Amino acid sequence: MSELEISAPQCSTHYSPAGNSDVLDIVVHKNIRVSDVIVSDILDSDHLPIAFHILDHVKIRNLSEPIEKFTDWERFQSLASELISPKLEIKSWIEADKAARDFAASIASAYRLSTSKVTLSDINNDLPGLDRLIKYKQRLRKCWQETRDAACKTAVNWVTKSIRRMTRKRELERWETKIEIARDHLHRLHYCNVIGGIVSPVHDAYGKKELLSATHRCEMLRQALKNSSWIRLSDWECHQEGWTRTRLVLQYHQNQLNSILNSNNESPNKRQRCDDLLWIPDDLKFRSGGPVQIKLLCGADLLESFATPGLWTDEDIDTIVGQHGLVVITREGNNPNKFIYESDLLTKYQSNINIVTEWITNEVSSTKIRRALRRSESVKYLLEESVIDYIHKHGLYSTKDK
Repeated sequence: MSELEISAPQCSTHYSPAGNSDVLDIVVHKNIRVSDVIVSDILDSDHLPIAFHILDHVKIRNLSEPIEKFTDWERFQSLASELISPKLEIKSWIEADKAARDFAASIASAYRLSTSKVTLSDINNDLPGLDRLIKYKQRLRKCWQETRDAACKTAVNWVTKSIRRMTRKRELERWETKIEIARDHLHRLHYCNVIGGIVSPVHDAYGKKELLSATHRCEMLRQALKNSSWIRLSDWECHQEGWTRTRLVLQYHQNQLNSILNSNNESPNKRQRCDDLLWIPDDLKFRSGGPVQIKLLCGADLLESFATPGLWTDEDIDTIVGQHGLVVITREGNNPNKFIYESDLLTKYQSNINIVTEWITNEVSSTKIRRALRRSESVKYLLEESVIDYIHKHGLYSTKDK
């Protein structure tokens, strides 16, 4: 056996146990005769004969005082003792490198086997499904970074795909995401029972640049909403003689809903026919109960537009906010309450304004999607396949059927 004393700089070796760029650093310190190093030396030595690092996340010195907390430290020590060669036979630099590889692989394996796996049940079950999956993914990713366990990596990929599937519908358009967030918020506060959501496309006479015809917009909305159980399309606004003010649109839909409820409270013979009112939720057509209130769902930009001279009349604001109410979706860092405070009229109806913070932001917007379509860029997974097919079929947004 060689009695050569090897200093740390001379015998430091680097290798990748998985054949990728994830490197373990093994350092054999000086004053230890490497030919005489055995398991007990590694486990019991007081002067750190061996130190190794895994991506700077897991650091174990001397194998007796781990920086990372193990679920089962005793099992780790036992596994390490079984897996590591009882004696490291080192007679050359090649053997030193091989011994280091074998040693580190054994330690990594022992660590992986003694570390608990993250399970979905570990995550707070009170969280909504999507939030729970996101938390789960974060835990799995950390486990993968620390252990390089292939099973963890597979689980990360599976959860990522699941999150994509769950968020796909919510990423179709900003307004659909806002409706979902608003409903969750109102239900969470026990403020009211949300029975449905209505999307009302503006009339062609609105005059917005690049506004498609109501026929195309309504058909794309039908395709986008076909799988929604509670969000409906109303084309009433599109079929008027011209542009209709927002307060009148709100009043019309609220009057129609309450008319249905009132007729349901009467005898069956007097019930109003509503076969043509496809935007009304099915469970509302035949139910009885108190009046329904329509609220306007909007972003902070629309709320602030109330201060734009000539854009809204006092009657508009008084009716929209006072009689119907607002649900304002805002992002972290915005301060809509300050804007409300600075407006005497909005402060008057402050109790009828619900502020909802969008914590998980979504950068998808109709403007960006239209731009991508004009540039022949893919919008797959951002829109329903049937909507994309319709756009290409009719050559909308400067696209061609491909």
